[in-house]
Amino acid sequence: MEQDPFLGRAERLGAMREVPCKGNWLAARRRYVEAAYGPAGIADVSARLDAELLEAFLRPPLAMAWTDLATVVGVDRAIFEGPMARDLSRMRHFGAEIAKGDIPTLYRAFFRLGTPSFVMKKLPVVYRQYFRRGGLVVETSAGSVEITLADLTMPVYLCAYGITGWFDAMLELVGARAAQVEHRACVHRGDAACVWRGAWRT
Repeated sequence: MEQDPFLGRAERLGAMREVPCKGNWLAARRRYVEAAYGPAGIADVSARLDAELLEAFLRPPLAMAWTDLATVVGVDRAIFEGPMARDLSRMRHFGAEIAKGDIPTLYRAFFRLGTPSFVMKKLPVVYRQYFRRGGLVVETSAGSVEITLADLTMPVYLCAYGITGWFDAMLELVGARAAQVEHRACVHRGDAACVWRGAWRT
């Protein structure tokens, strides 16, 4: 079956409007486009959105409010098809920059105090600050971590690129040396769950 290169296997996604996610995650989209592409990028994305999505992009909900994954994905598709020129690889940088900008200063300071393994163990708690569906299962060992997304399927642009970039940024923020992150298993490739593996020098 042919897959949408942006969404992946549609039959695995379910109803994304039923997946609540935090308003600050949506608000990060406009900040990213402004920083990376300037006013022309904002205009390009805006022209691709219907009235509902345009309102969400330009005037997102308060950081502590809840929106839904379908709204975020709709905005992201406009960014992908507009300023990103349909280059999925740019989504990894996108995910990393959103992580760096979205983590409050105090939280970032806390991350810098911990070892990479300590911080990675806390990822399930961080995840719950963003999503009310699914969860992360984390296993750590010396210099490595394996992260499994349980009970939720993300669109392929997020799981293969955006979330991978988010983990890139987390390891960078905690000072992991020579860190590498691989999206080693994916539901859109027929695997049972999405799995990421991170490794760094100890």
